[in-house]
Amino acid sequence: MEWLKKEMVSHMNFNHRIHLNGIGTFSLSIGLKPVVDEDGTVHKRIVTDPNDITGNEVEVTGINFVPDKEFLDYAKQQLVYFENSAPRGSVGHSEWHEGEKLRQEVIEYLTEHKYLTCPLFMKLWHVTRYRAEQILSQFCEGEDAILVRQQQANTIFYYLK
Repeated sequence: MEWLKKEMVSHMNFNHRIHLNGIGTFSLSIGLKPVVDEDGTVHKRIVTDPNDITGNEVEVTGINFVPDKEFLDYAKQQLVYFENSAPRGSVGHSEWHEGEKLRQEVIEYLTEHKYLTCPLFMKLWHVTRYRAEQILSQFCEGEDAILVRQQQANTIFYYLK
């Protein structure tokens, strides 16, 4: 991974765009350095004539990334999106689920389907990854545990106990 970083920075140093097939294109984002007045206040540099800009006034402000269509399509299939069904500002927060009701829903789902994963749980019950992992862990622990956790490669599967 270190060699990839070095190669990318080396090419971007010459203002080249880097395209990784199937992933996307990376390029530098540059802008003018801010100006600091005698009071120490930082202001945006305003230039009316581009010929007045020198190399010392320009800085890298970030790295742009434009994904390839195939990567974007793949990501959309894999990622979970949250709907804003509550008041403004609640996007990304988990819906509230009653403990016993949720327990029954999980049991019903697993009687019809073979297994459950964290991303699938997130999608079905509209919760964040953190909340999904919390709930699934609770369902695997204690005397009244209903799930068994099994890891295969990098994926954790949950089965009915």
